[in-house]
Amino acid sequence: MESGSSSVSVRGALTPLLELPVELLLMIVAQLDSQGDTNALSQTNKRLYHLLGPILYQNNVKYYNGDGIFHASHAGAVRAVQQFIATGFNVRYPCDYESFKKTCRTPEQRDDYRLAHPILNASNSGHVEVVKYLLDEGSDPRFKDERGDTPLAHAARRGCLPIVKLILSTDVYTATDRCQPDDIQRAMQNAARGAQTEVVEFLLSYLQHDDRYKEHYSSIINESLPSAAASGHIPTASLLLQHGASVNYPNPPPEAYESLRNRPPPRVEAALGTAAVCDYPDMVQFLLEQGADANRDIEFNDTSSAFGLATNLRHEAVVKELLDWPGIEIPGELWGVAFRDTIMNGRTGMGKLLWTKYKDIWGKRPDRGLMYGFGLTLLQMARRYGRDELVDVFKDDDFYAEGVAKGQLWPGEILPLAEPYPEFESESDGLEE
Repeated sequence: MESGSSSVSVRGALTPLLELPVELLLMIVAQLDSQGDTNALSQTNKRLYHLLGPILYQNNVKYYNGDGIFHASHAGAVRAVQQFIATGFNVRYPCDYESFKKTCRTPEQRDDYRLAHPILNASNSGHVEVVKYLLDEGSDPRFKDERGDTPLAHAARRGCLPIVKLILSTDVYTATDRCQPDDIQRAMQNAARGAQTEVVEFLLSYLQHDDRYKEHYSSIINESLPSAAASGHIPTASLLLQHGASVNYPNPPPEAYESLRNRPPPRVEAALGTAAVCDYPDMVQFLLEQGADANRDIEFNDTSSAFGLATNLRHEAVVKELLDWPGIEIPGELWGVAFRDTIMNGRTGMGKLLWTKYKDIWGKRPDRGLMYGFGLTLLQMARRYGRDELVDVFKDDDFYAEGVAKGQLWPGEILPLAEPYPEFESESDGLEE
């Protein structure tokens, strides 16, 4: 009863307002402080909705840089996008990202406006009709967001093939006197990173049937293979390899694609290193089977190898995959770095794996005698850091007994198996002892 009477009272209270002349209603609306208040009033009945709707769009464009069109394009609301453009929002020019940030109240809102153009939002969200309308209204299909991604790149990453085809059919991409290899490469990389095999396949066909891209074809597909490795999606990587990508192709110098270096995953010089960084053991195995060089140095902060990256990032399954690969060659200093990191961080599982593989691999080398003393060093390091479980791993009695039997250790060296080395306060104390 109370709710019903309340509803009646609200309608009764609005009746005088609704009977006011249009001019007075507009004067009242002009006093409202927020878009939300105006919008709430416009929802009360059809008359106010049709009266106040255009005012909402006008005020948004005038006072809020037209940020509502971003929500509309993201949601695929074609009619709302049309209304913003009719009200005065110009989609022919890039948007001012900095001015949009000033109107944002939270970091989340600022992130929303990273795609600082409606066509970027619509492409990223897969709204074909909105993209088509914006193109017809003069939006440049090569507008870029803060990271350098175009609408084509966003559509490729989302796997929206209709938008990819639509954008590539525009004059910017069909002009016979020029081509856009950077845009195609970015789109191919995004599609490969997103495991969008259908888009990758289409772009490969597009490149193969367009003579303008003959000299760019090889570099585009080779540069895209690490992106496919970053997705962990073997069919996409396989597709690129089938079309001529080289599994050991090096990336160009960092300065050539500086804008790409801030994008995940970390850029390295080959697909194998990318798979190791991203912790995809199945992809690592696939690339090794395709001829990837497991011993190759790759760039990742400093010079290392896929093995070094995987151990540093604690990707145990990838480390095992690499160590199981025939022909893997790991220099002594890299073993040392791997064991040191393992001991310092108390990673028992990785320690067991490395110790087992180290004895197997190093035991086949001509200088294998060095491994016995190295084992004692690891044992003492594990004790020093209080890694009892790793002490048990490296306290390998049979292994050191073998070293004594082969003359690589003298019996006194294996005394530390029972107790840690004594710590003397000075060298003279040690000699007196």
